Amino acid sequence: MPVVLVEKKTPQITVVTLNRPERRNALSIQLLTELIASIKLASDEIRERILILSGAGAAFCTGLDLKEAQNQTKAHATADLVAHVLGALNEARPVTIAAVHGAAVAGGAGIMSACDYVVAAEGTKIWVGHDILTPAIARTRYARIAFGWRTD
Repeated sequence: MPVVLVEKKTPQITVVTLNRPERRNALSIQLLTELIASIKLASDEIRERILILSGAGAAFCTGLDLKEAQNQTKAHATADLVAHVLGALNEARPVTIAAVHGAAVAGGAGIMSACDYVVAAEGTKIWVGHDILTPAIARTRYARIAFGWRTD
């Protein structure tokens, strides 16, 4: 079963859904790799205007898959892939919208913050929680707009 679902709503709008509801869409190497590919695919499509990110199940994304991250090699690979996803979202040509519900924790909050816009359901819990993500989030468009932070 794919861990990232891509659905073309119209020729201009694509919805990308993180699809690991049994793990609250925790960020695994497979999920991050598929997410990078889907962001690139949407960015390369000349007619694409809007890319919406959502999460299946009870939460948008609860950060790294801690079971997978117990392996040191996989933990480093996952961290590199998270940075790549944040960069890909920040540089994406289409407007990016995070449709957030339930929870956006750690890396999930980072992904949310890298989007141009965030639409959060009432009661959504957002928690960064890791100092290592703060510099990555600070470089995002969200930080520039919401807080007026300079990223130059």
